Amino acid sequence: MQYYNLVIRYYFGISMLLAFIFIISCKKDEKPVDQPDTEINPPGDFSVKMEIIKGADQVGYFQYDLPDTVIIKVTPKNPEDLEKYSVRIGNQPDRPNYAIRLAAKNADDTSIYFKYLWKLEENTKPEAVFYTYFNCADDIFYIGGCKALDSIKVSATVKEKWLQLYANNNSYFQDMVFLDSLHGIASSDWRGLFKTADGGNTWVQDNGSFSGSARSDTYNICFFDNKIGLVEVTNDYAYFTSDGGQNFEFEDWQPPIGGHRSVRDFYMTDANTIFAVGNNGAILKSITKGKSWQKYNGFTFINNLRSVVCLDKNHCYACGDVGKILRTDDGGEKWTELPINLNNNLYTIYLINQNEALIGGQGGALIKTTDGGQTWQRMYIGIGTDILAIRFFDSKRGVVVGAYGEIASTVDGGSSWKTEMIANYGASNLSKAVIKDEHTVFALNNYQILRYDLNLNP
Repeated sequence: MQYYNLVIRYYFGISMLLAFIFIISCKKDEKPVDQPDTEINPPGDFSVKMEIIKGADQVGYFQYDLPDTVIIKVTPKNPEDLEKYSVRIGNQPDRPNYAIRLAAKNADDTSIYFKYLWKLEENTKPEAVFYTYFNCADDIFYIGGCKALDSIKVSATVKEKWLQLYANNNSYFQDMVFLDSLHGIASSDWRGLFKTADGGNTWVQDNGSFSGSARSDTYNICFFDNKIGLVEVTNDYAYFTSDGGQNFEFEDWQPPIGGHRSVRDFYMTDANTIFAVGNNGAILKSITKGKSWQKYNGFTFINNLRSVVCLDKNHCYACGDVGKILRTDDGGEKWTELPINLNNNLYTIYLINQNEALIGGQGGALIKTTDGGQTWQRMYIGIGTDILAIRFFDSKRGVVVGAYGEIASTVDGGSSWKTEMIANYGASNLSKAVIKDEHTVFALNNYQILRYDLNLNP
C-alpha cells in the first residue's frame, strides 16, 4: 500500500511540473499590458529649429520675475503630431526641471510657441537653457527616457542694488548737499557732519569744523554757492561757513520761528538773504543773515510747509501739507496760494524756469505746471511711496526718487516714465535723496549713506 502511494505522488508531481512549464512558454509570446505600441521617439526625422522670439537679454532684479515673458518658437522639420512636441527648462538635457507652457501654434501648423515667465534665482549672470522633446510625457521624462532634440540658451542681467557707503545704527542722518562734483556734506542728529572729497565714494565723520570742535546735532544744510552756507543745529540755531564747509562759525542769529525743528527748510538767494518755512504755515525772510526775520502774515492756514525753492531772488515756490502750494514773484513781499485739487502732503520742489515746475510728495504724488502754477498736471510714474527728490538735466530728461529707493526716469519731459529701480532693493525708509548728476543718486536713512549708479539710456 505504501508503494502505491509513493507512485501516485511521483506522477502527480511530474504532471504539475509539465503544466507549469506549459504556462510559462505561453506567456513568453504575450505582449506586456503596459508596453507602448511605439517607441518614445519612433523612426524618422524629428529635428527642430528653436528661436527666441521675445525676452532675450533682459535686465531684471534678483529673486524677481523678469518684466517680459520669454517666448520660444519651435519649428520641426516634420510638423506632424505638432502637439507632441514640448519644451522644458533645466541645466541637464536628460533631467530638465519642468515643462513650460504651450502658448499657440502658427496659422499653417508648422511651428509651435512656448511661454516662460523667468524668475531670476542667480545674482550674477543668470542663464536658462530650454530643450525640445517629442512625445515626452512626464512619467517617461521622470525616469530619464526622453531625448532632447535641440536646445537654446537665454541670458539675463541682474541689476545692481543700492550700494551702502556708510552704516552706523546711531547716526540718524538728516540732510545732504553736494557743493561740486567731488565735495559733499551730510548731516546727522547723533554724529554730526560727514564729508566727502571724492564724489561720495567715501564719507568721513567731522571732528573739528565748529569753531575747532565737533557738534553731534546737525540738521538742515543750506548753501548759496559752493562756499557760503549754513547748517542748522538744536533749537533752529545755525552756524555759517564761507569756505565750503571746512569751518563753521556761530554768528549773531535769531531762530526764525522758535522751538526745536520748527523750521522745515531754508533757502539762500545770496550771502545775506535767507527764506525759512516751517510749522503752522510759517514763511519768513531775513536780509541780515539771520540776525532778524520778517514773517509773512498774509495767510491764515496752519498747514506745515515743507520746502522752499527759489529760481532767483524774486521768484520762489513753497509747498507743504494737504496740497499747499505758494508762489512769490517779488522776493517774498507777497505770496500767492496756487490752485490744486490734491490732498497729499508735498515735500520737494524742482524749478525748471518761471513757468515750469514739478512738485513731489506723499504716496508717489508728482505734479507739473507749465503756466507758472495756474494749472497742474498729475503724473503717474510707478512710484507708490513719498517722492523725496526730483531733478531734470534738460527740458526732456529727468529723474525722480521715492522713499523706498524707487527711481523713475523720463526722456520726454514727463509724458512717460521708466522704472530704473524698484522699492526695497537695497534701500528703504529713506529720509533724504540727492540726485547728484545724471549718473549718481545718493540717499540717507536713519543709519546709512547709500548710492545708486544710474545708467540712463537716451
